[in-house]
Amino acid sequence: MNSDIKVNDPNCFNRLLEIHPENGGISSFGAVLSDPIRADGFCMLIDRDLYDKYKLDEDFEWWWGVTKIQSQVLREGLKIRAVKNHEKYIHHYGGKSGDAFKNAKGMKTKRKDVVAWFDDKKESVEIIENADDA
Repeated sequence: MNSDIKVNDPNCFNRLLEIHPENGGISSFGAVLSDPIRADGFCMLIDRDLYDKYKLDEDFEWWWGVTKIQSQVLREGLKIRAVKNHEKYIHHYGGKSGDAFKNAKGMKTKRKDVVAWFDDKKESVEIIENADDA
């Protein structure tokens, strides 16, 4: 969980666990709906064994590192569940880092290259409209 999160419901982590894929994967409050469609990384839960296996790629200092690990999890045949409307549980202030990301390591990566990480696995990302709907 990023530091720019306000917890609106003390049971938010229990809810994230409840929506987590049964056979392992990733669950998240926050969804990115631009290509590649994926979970947003500001409040994301990943199984420990998957994190240990893939880790965050140090060639990417901002969101592409979280995006890459998601593509690896999908290629393993696992699922990602991302909640689009999460305000009941958390608030992400977001965007408060200014332009710091622009010169960060890995941010010159072309979007088409990032999309290619996902191959044909994008359908394994389930976008949940509201956390209570899951």
